[in-house]
Amino acid sequence: MISKRLNKIHFERGQLVERIAYQRLEIRKEIAPAVRLLQRAENITNKAITYTNKGLDFLIKYPETVVALFVLLLFKKPRSIFRWARRGFFVWRAWGTLRRNLKAFGF
Repeated sequence: MISKRLNKIHFERGQLVERIAYQRLEIRKEIAPAVRLLQRAENITNKAITYTNKGLDFLIKYPETVVALFVLLLFKKPRSIFRWARRGFFVWRAWGTLRRNLKAFGF
């Protein structure tokens, strides 16, 4: 009696394990496009971070070049320099806010 019941429980467990394995495969198939999209986004983000770090390294290594370009453009087109300075300031502030928010979420 107990043996039949135990056999039935093992059989049902085997069926459940089989169904779980099938569902896992189905989920993998369904999320595959999202995984590829997230991998592309991660690659783009990594490239953006790399180029940003290279740009910051350049600014730190050659500040006189950046200042000279800024002064040259200031004499050439003062309005556009101030417009771009405002845009740059906005981007700088937005980047700081984004970094703080990402750190808050554990990224």
